Parts: sequence; C-alpha cells; structure tokens
Amino acid sequence: MSKGQFERLHRTLHTAPSHYVNKFNTDWDLKLPYFLWAYRATPHSTTGYGPFFLLHGREMITPASENLRPKVPKPTRGPEQLIESLKASLR
Repeated sequence: MSKGQFERLHRTLHTAPSHYVNKFNTDWDLKLPYFLWAYRATPHSTTGYGPFFLLHGREMITPASENLRPKVPKPTRGPEQLIESLKASLR
C-alpha cells in the first residue's frame, strides 16, 4: 500500500515541474523549490490538509499570511493628549 503512495508522489514530482522548466530542461533545479513549497502548502483532496500541516501540526506561513502584514497601531489619543504625554515624560 505504501509503495502506491510513493509512486503517486513520484509521478507528481516528475510531471508537475516539467510544465515550468525551459525547453532544454536545464533549469529544473531552480524551479523545484517553488514547486515543493506549493505542494507542501496545498491541501490534499483526501485528507483536506496539506503535507506541511500533517507534519508540523500548524499551517505554513506564506507571504499572504496575516502574520507578515505590517501592524500599524491605531491612535487612541488625539494630538493634544500625545503632546501632553510627551511633555510629562520629558519632565
């Protein structure tokens, strides 16, 4: 049973990157990390989870993740209160 799973993975690893390499197949080593990253993040149709999640127990952090967006605090005080606070801290 596990040999069939390995054969399926091997077929995917062989055919999918072939769509992105140049016609001479000389840049596959440059494209492979990007394909593997996408493969690990994509949920499987059977389990509903990606390989990264099943291995690490958490979702992969991607550039689109909320954690990588800049967090800008919203001002809770007006400019007058900020100036008074600054004056008080300088005293």
